[in-house]
This record gives sequence, structure tokens and C-alpha cells, in this order.
Amino acid sequence: MPQALTTNTLKTSCYPLNYLKTERSLKKRAKKTPTITIHRGNFCKKKFAARYLDPRTSRWLGVDPAMGEYVPSAPINDEAKKRNGNLPGMGGVFNYVNFHVYHYGANNPVNYVDPDGRVSGFVLDENGAGGFGHAGMYVQTEKGFSFFEVTGITDKVKAEAEEGKANILSESNIIFPTTGLARKADMPTIACVVQRDFSTKDEMDLYLADNGFTTALEFNTNKSQDKLIYNEAIKAGEAFRGYMLIGNNCGLWARDVLTTKGSGVISDYLPDMMGGPLLKNIPNHIDLGLQYNNPGSTRRLFY
Repeated sequence: MPQALTTNTLKTSCYPLNYLKTERSLKKRAKKTPTITIHRGNFCKKKFAARYLDPRTSRWLGVDPAMGEYVPSAPINDEAKKRNGNLPGMGGVFNYVNFHVYHYGANNPVNYVDPDGRVSGFVLDENGAGGFGHAGMYVQTEKGFSFFEVTGITDKVKAEAEEGKANILSESNIIFPTTGLARKADMPTIACVVQRDFSTKDEMDLYLADNGFTTALEFNTNKSQDKLIYNEAIKAGEAFRGYMLIGNNCGLWARDVLTTKGSGVISDYLPDMMGGPLLKNIPNHIDLGLQYNNPGSTRRLFY
């Protein structure tokens, strides 16, 4: 342990990788960086929302708060087996990227940032709407997760609402296709925005898989961002009117809610060479655009 080197140095300690810190410089930094915790004569730990980092050893001192969702359940019934086959992170703890639960951002913090383990997502049924895709979005809440989608009023949706499993935020006649064309195609003539709440992510994933959704693009968000997204979903859901296949559809609505100002999610617009105005209205293309502009996002599969 080297001793005081100059009259301006209170105390110097040796750390791995030739990392030297003085107590005085730490105190100065602590005023600018509220996440730093100082113990006299030692650099103790640094807090990053839900995790603590020990900079002396470059190790995280706690697991990701979402760890439980990555661990399989005992295969005691069909529901547990189905959940185990659809663990988040494309394999849960069986995916080597997720296996080390003490790492942060897949050990690639330059490209991936995950402040507190909270997430929101763009959900897609790639085969919906004749192959153009059907989309929705979800956000983490204080009580679990809320899933929102623009869809048609059907007997199933009405039944869910009557049973308290769904909340219909708005209803309106569709504009395009016209109600006449919709009837001929045996499609709903009234569009709505539906909210469904789930206590756990596993419960939501099972619902999504059972109802034809095939994939989700997940974004790392924090508590304040989740609140912004949730409030925007309620506001935009109650205001939604006049469904149009081009210009006011499920994918555009979900995209606009997720990318509301302050959410941290970047909108989906792609370079011109990657699609014209028509393609930018297609849910499957919106999904690709969101992935293109949010390289830290994670792809989850429901099949």
C-alpha cells in the first residue's frame, strides 16, 4: 500500500488494474455523482438503481431484480411446461448470455443499458392481418404488467370486459376498410383499444402466446419512463377514433405510445432505402424499424 504521495493527497489505496483513488477526489466526485457512496479511506460501492457495483473488483454485488422470471418452474403441469418453453431472454438461464445473473447489460454496457430491470415492449403477431402483422404493446406497472392493443370489438372482447379481464378504453366505427367491406370479409366493424392487466410477466406471456402473438421487442425502461408510457397508453387509448388500415392502425398506435417523449424508446423510422410511406404503416415493418433504431432492445419469441 503506497502511503501519502503529496501534501494534497489524504490517502491513496491500490485497486485492481492499477486503479488509484484518493479520498479527496472521491468526495469531490460524490458531490457531482449522487450514486457514489463513500466510506472513509475506502471506495465502498456505487449504486445503479437496482444494483450495487464494487469498483475495486469490477463486480456487481446483487442479481438482476428480474432474475426470477428467467428461472424455470417445476414441470408439474402443462402451464408450467409451457412457461419453461418460453423463458424470457430466448432461453432464460439456459441462454449463456443470461446465465451469469450478476452481469449487467450482457457484459456489454457500451451497447446495452438496463438501469433497473424494468421493461416495456412492442408485441407482434407476424401472421396477423394477412401477413402484414397485428401489434400491441405492454408496459411494467406497480402491480405487474399492462398490455394494450387496438383491435376489433368481438364477442370474445365483450366477454373479457364483462368478466373484468379487459378494459375497453374506446370504441369507434372503422373508416378503412369501410364497414361494408368489413362485413363482406366477416371482420369487426367497430374498433377499440383494450387494456389487459397481469400480475406477472409469465401470466402475460401465456396470454400473448395463446392469442397468436409470436414475438416481442423489449426495451429497458425505468420507473419514470414506464409511468410516462402507461399514462400515454391510457390517454391515447381513450382518444382513439377511426381505425384505418393505412394511417391509424394497431402498429402505429403501439409505436406512438412506446416512443412518447421521455420514454427512452426511439421511433421506428428507417432510412428511405429500407421502405417507403406504405411500408411504414405495416406492423411487421414497424417492428423492424424499432429494432433498427433501438440496438439495445431484446427479441423474445412466443413459439
